Amino acid sequence: MCIYSRYLAKQDDPLPVRRRVQGQLLGSCIERLREAGGRSREQPVHLARMEVRTIKQQEGTGIKRVNINVEVKLHNAFKATTAAHGTDMTTVLMECIQNYVAKYGYTTTQKKGRRA
Repeated sequence: MCIYSRYLAKQDDPLPVRRRVQGQLLGSCIERLREAGGRSREQPVHLARMEVRTIKQQEGTGIKRVNINVEVKLHNAFKATTAAHGTDMTTVLMECIQNYVAKYGYTTTQKKGRRA
């Protein structure tokens, strides 16, 4: 009697059992293939961790990262337009921000003191 039929005999709903058994069979096949190739079980975990990228640190001091939400169509059009002009989105956005600040002026807000 195979593993699959033993589980089905014990369960009322075969779908979750079928998924679990198929996952176990696939996992054991992959494990055997890895062992036959002389690779350990820990190696793919190490490789998976390597895929995670950290956010690049900007050169210099005083750099602040800004995240904004943009509609997909607008983002794609903006990216294509900047690429067509031989520049990147960051450069264009920096110019826009600098022009905005130059036009409307830079004002510092005063910190509010404690109420008496």
